[in-house]
Amino acid sequence: MSMRKQCLLFSLCFSVLFFQEPMVGGFAKAGTSPPFRLFRVTTEQELNFGRIALAGNGGRVRITPNGERDLIGVENLGGQYGAAQIELRGRPHRRFIIINPRVARVRHRRRGHLLIRKIVNSASPVGQFDQHGRARLRFGGDLLIPRSAREGRYRGRVTFWLLELNTGVGL
Repeated sequence: MSMRKQCLLFSLCFSVLFFQEPMVGGFAKAGTSPPFRLFRVTTEQELNFGRIALAGNGGRVRITPNGERDLIGVENLGGQYGAAQIELRGRPHRRFIIINPRVARVRHRRRGHLLIRKIVNSASPVGQFDQHGRARLRFGGDLLIPRSAREGRYRGRVTFWLLELNTGVGL
C-alpha cells in the first residue's frame, strides 16, 4: 500500500486584547489617563511548525516557547520552525498577566482547519515591562493534525489577553 506524503506549512500571527485592572477605591481625576490603554505589539517572529508530512493516522507537532520541536506521527520535511516572539511596549516597570487562549485555529486557504492547543508563553505568571517599557515573550503550542488534513499552507491568528496590574509602581 503506497502512502502519499502531504506537505503541510504553517504560520501564525498574534493579536492582543489589552485591559488594565480597574481602579479600586476612587474615581479617576480630570486630566488623568483613561482606564483602558493601548499597548504596542510587534511580532518579531511568527509561530512556525515547519514543513511536515503525516506518517500515519494523524499526529502532533509541539513547539515549546524556547523553540524546541517534538514530532509524533509526522515526518520532518525540513524547513525552518520555531516559537513565536513578540515585543510588547507599555509603561516602564508595570506588571502584567498574559492569558493564553485554550485553542486557536489555523485555516487552509481553500477549506478546512487545524487546531492548536496548549498554547504557552515564556512569561512567568506575572510579567513586567523593563525600564524602557519593553517585554519580549515567546509562544509555543501543540498543533493537532488529523488524518483528513488537506495538503498545503495553513495560516491563523491567536488573540491573547494582557491584563496590566494596577500595583502602584510607575504611576
